[in-house]
Amino acid sequence: MSTNIYLIRHGDVDNPDNVCYGREVDVPLTELGRRQLRAIGETIKQRGDSPSAIYTSPMMRAVDSSRTITEVFPETPIVVDKGLLEADTPGLAQYSIPWMETVANSDIYNYTGPEMAGITVEQPEEIAERVLEVVQRVSKEHDGQTVFLVSHGDPIAFAWARIRQAEGKLPSRITFGPEGTYPEKSEAVRLVVGEGGNIVEHKLIRSEE
Repeated sequence: MSTNIYLIRHGDVDNPDNVCYGREVDVPLTELGRRQLRAIGETIKQRGDSPSAIYTSPMMRAVDSSRTITEVFPETPIVVDKGLLEADTPGLAQYSIPWMETVANSDIYNYTGPEMAGITVEQPEEIAERVLEVVQRVSKEHDGQTVFLVSHGDPIAFAWARIRQAEGKLPSRITFGPEGTYPEKSEAVRLVVGEGGNIVEHKLIRSEE
């Protein structure tokens, strides 16, 4: 039987100082973020899918998102899974998002400026591998069911890129290509996992709101 996996990005976050929060700064959802997650939950519900479980990154913004989704799907169990964590980019919390967008050109994985001296960041290929390991494990444990995996922008984007490109170096954030290949906050990537763990379908799902 095939298993439906929805990789859902967390919603809008409370980050008034515009820091590169990553793993180091744990930020909650805003009210907008909660509305976004209720909306994507309703969109998935209208598609006829209902989760048997919600697996989530341990970060507050992902856990908040998962709890908000249960307002649409009451009593769905939530399971914390470290394989869904944000990318490991140590030391970046001291910098701002504008710094990331201008100085680092939104691509911390290939940036080699002086700020990166002594810092090793988790690479896209490593991120994709651990997220897809969760996908495979969960699809076996919930064969024939629907499961939500709530994570972060880069982990979802790199995992999806690896599905589309089975081998080789993955694209950086700024070279993903067509619009819609990097999920916005609260968007989901629906995967259909078939026999032998093969991913036979993948599609971006946006809220209808």
